[in-house]
Amino acid sequence: MPTRWLKLTTTVPGLLAEITADADLTVRFQQTFMERQRECVRAVLDRAVQRGELDEPPETDLVHAMLVGPSSPGCS
Repeated sequence: MPTRWLKLTTTVPGLLAEITADADLTVRFQQTFMERQRECVRAVLDRAVQRGELDEPPETDLVHAMLVGPSSPGCS
């Protein structure tokens, strides 16, 4: 297994634990990283509507939660 992957598998759980334990860090994470992800999901859904693949975009937060899953801080 590449060293890069090993660092990722140990760093991410620690980061998620810190984000979960620190309310200010949770807010900052939500406002930066998670919001950028939601914007990407929103853009994909809007393009699907423009192409006629969807009649209207589904709720972005719901689709984002389904894609990211319950491991994201702030998801309940």
